[in-house]
Amino acid sequence: MRAGALALALLLAATAAPGTPAQDPDWHIPLATGAGEPQHPDAVRLRDALARYQQLAAAGGWPELPAGTSLQPGQRDARVVALRDRLRIGGDFAGLPGTADAWFFDGGLQRAVQDFQARHGLPATGVPDERTIAALNVPAPERVRQLQSTLTRWSWLPRDFGPRYLWVNVPGGSLALVEDGTTTLAMRVIAGHPDRPTPSFQDTVTAIVENPSWSVPRTIAVEDLLPTQQEDPTFLARLGIRVFDGQGREQDATRIDWQRLSADRFPYRLRQDPGPLNSLGRLKFVLGNPWDIFLHDTPSRRLFDLNSRTLSSGCIRLENPEELARRLVGAPSGATLLPRESSPRVSSGRGVAPEGAPTRTVKLPRPIAIYVVYLTSWVTPEGVVNFRPDVYGRDARLR
Repeated sequence: MRAGALALALLLAATAAPGTPAQDPDWHIPLATGAGEPQHPDAVRLRDALARYQQLAAAGGWPELPAGTSLQPGQRDARVVALRDRLRIGGDFAGLPGTADAWFFDGGLQRAVQDFQARHGLPATGVPDERTIAALNVPAPERVRQLQSTLTRWSWLPRDFGPRYLWVNVPGGSLALVEDGTTTLAMRVIAGHPDRPTPSFQDTVTAIVENPSWSVPRTIAVEDLLPTQQEDPTFLARLGIRVFDGQGREQDATRIDWQRLSADRFPYRLRQDPGPLNSLGRLKFVLGNPWDIFLHDTPSRRLFDLNSRTLSSGCIRLENPEELARRLVGAPSGATLLPRESSPRVSSGRGVAPEGAPTRTVKLPRPIAIYVVYLTSWVTPEGVVNFRPDVYGRDARLR
């Protein structure tokens, strides 16, 4: 074996060693019991993908694309040859080596770029912009290590998730309802910003609150809302946020000297009333974890169109909470979500709590387990290998 190949083999063997949750202090899921590799189909597909990427890495990986102005479909450029080779080696381009003009950026190559962008969580424009070039230039050994980090976390997970559960993957920005091994509902989610990351945990959804109020966490109150209130004394009132002292007595916000308050001196609790401006929207899904993290609706619907959706303060915002609620309470599709004794005074749009509607809590007839995980790579049932950035740095810490 050549020295370079031997060194690479030793590197891959070293990075294959399993880690422990101690290397990820944000892991709060009970460890798997029993020996052996996980046999969940997702884990099996990952192992197959790892073997393929190890072979690619051992064979020298793929070429690095040179820097330069952005390539555009329909252009001629010498870099098109390297781009086509890179996508062919990675499995995104399966066409002929090139047209009669190997420098021409044709439609087939544009579709290959789109496929690459989609499986790396990038806007699928077909234009290899700066972010796309950066993802294309991640070396094959680094992708091997990313797959190994994901498989390490799979080795920690329970071997049996139960017949019915919710699966939230933070880097993937996704939620799935899994029933008898089949995903019956999928949607996009928004999870915690890197400054306020969502931990990996197991919990149970026990109830749904319709038209919830929002008890503002202290961190958000003093770091986000207080500075704005100090600049604009009408800010809290305009958002329907009420102020209470330590004994639960409501205070007149106009009589508080907000300029004297700080993160270290803030003796109040804030609560936002239900309504069109409520940050939780129309629905809150009740969990029981110690971090006060739950699933909820949101009036900020446009954020789901972003490719990177780690934007919240830790809680998980749902793209389609109404349909999830219908599934969990057992209501037929298209039916009224939760029967009401009377209609709200003012109808509302999606993600917006009706004005004047009562707050009600509905217990689920069948509480459902939820697993919130941090997996930066996965393989779809169709065999498409997906990668996402290590937004919280947990893969790097694990390695």
